[in-house]
Amino acid sequence: TITAAKQKTVETPIIVPEDTTARVRFANFVYSRNIIPAVDVFSKKRNQNVFTNVNVTDVTSFIPYASDLTDTLSLRATGTTTEIVALNGFTPRAKRSYTVIFRGRYENTTGTVARTVSTFANY
Repeated sequence: TITAAKQKTVETPIIVPEDTTARVRFANFVYSRNIIPAVDVFSKKRNQNVFTNVNVTDVTSFIPYASDLTDTLSLRATGTTTEIVALNGFTPRAKRSYTVIFRGRYENTTGTVARTVSTFANY
């Protein structure tokens, strides 16, 4: 049962790239009772952060992204190289728009981690 449901409405401009790239944005909707750090999203294919310092409830703007190449996106606390969770096998298709979402519970008292990162196509 959800006793305090929340919602965030953001504009999703659907712009079809004129070249062979895709577009990707990131949404940080992980839950925690405590203050938690912002996250960076590191692309192993690019070997660099593609989104930085994304706080809880933030949704970034879309960025161009190479299409039809499989990548692993590693979420890390901002400024660190310690992986929180990863999205393996991310393969965006040309001329599509994707939202990558960090969700679940950041921590819990049993020591097990219940957090995920997933994607959906906005087209």
